[in-house]
Amino acid sequence: MEICWYEAGGISAIAGVFPIPIKGRNGFLDPKDIEDVLRIESIHYPKTTLLCIENTHNRAGGTIITPNQIEIISEFARKYNLKLYRNHIKDQLVSHL
Repeated sequence: MEICWYEAGGISAIAGVFPIPIKGRNGFLDPKDIEDVLRIESIHYPKTTLLCIENTHNRAGGTIITPNQIEIISEFARKYNLKLYRNHIKDQLVSHL
């Protein structure tokens, strides 16, 4: 994911967030894998509030995430009340989300 690997730590320096990369399959994040790393509210660590996806996924050889896969991730984000950041995804592909 570009925001974790290639932007010199800007996500933490500018936004004050701590990213937790999740290994996808051909650029697609399986909701079960996301669920495994979600942090619920606790005094010991910050709650997960943001989910970022990227299209095309350059660490997966430029793989393109399909509109159906984007919808699956969007439904997951809504289920857990997460904000969803879609890096490099054209608005026309996700205008219905």
